[in-house]
Amino acid sequence: MLNKDSTKKIVANLFKNHIFPFIKNCKIRHINRDFCKNFLIYLNNKNICFKTKTHIYTHFKALILSVIDDELVDNFSLPKLKNNNIELSKIKALPLNKVKEILDKSPHFYKQVFALCIFTGIRNGELIALKWSDVCFKSETLIISKNIVFGKLSSTKNKKTRIIHLLKPALNALKTLYKEYKFHDEWIFVTKYKKAYTRADCFSKKWNDILKSIGIYNFTFYQTRHIYATLLLNKVPNSLEFISNQLGHSKMTTTLKYYISYLEDKEKITKIKKYFEKI
Repeated sequence: MLNKDSTKKIVANLFKNHIFPFIKNCKIRHINRDFCKNFLIYLNNKNICFKTKTHIYTHFKALILSVIDDELVDNFSLPKLKNNNIELSKIKALPLNKVKEILDKSPHFYKQVFALCIFTGIRNGELIALKWSDVCFKSETLIISKNIVFGKLSSTKNKKTRIIHLLKPALNALKTLYKEYKFHDEWIFVTKYKKAYTRADCFSKKWNDILKSIGIYNFTFYQTRHIYATLLLNKVPNSLEFISNQLGHSKMTTTLKYYISYLEDKEKITKIKKYFEKI
């Protein structure tokens, strides 16, 4: 769970990066419904997820409402933010051949990092919070119990520990990391100074560079979770509950909301490992 300082940092970053650049030259007399509509256009043109846009617009509205409450401008109804820029099949999925291309183009260390993310659905903050004690090679499982946000170690997003059953590519990636890149006895991933990472986006730049080199844009490192979910749903039927647990969703309805368009192709869950052994 985020503490007050972490929350303040998040809000400060939202204002600095997304709100202030739009309002910095604005006069109070210019604030009206059209002004807010223009902000929505500005916001929708940003390459960020809808959830983040919702957070930004929430704080933007609070700012505008404070101006209205102080009677600095006439009252007006604020326009609503609509989720009309998300097309799951285009934004959040990559076919298996593209996954292979990404891994083939990646330097050896990053290939293991990306494979681990793609074939576990782990969140970025959970990735950098991994310890070797979380890995059980014998049972081929990975325990997810921690998250790192702004350098603070906390519980997972839904405050629950989960066990990920490792697919072959993820298992092989962990074995390679252990044999060739074990730079710390406790943490799996550390900086060049042998310290735990504090930023969840520490691998994002390399990920973006690799994707750009093969002509893929606007596909963030966080969306490796979506690759994992959609690959499984396309190959394994009746697996929504299994995938929901692996992703760490608090409710299966959350998984259904995001991945309902991938439920047409169905097989048995027991075929998962066999299918992915050929990667």
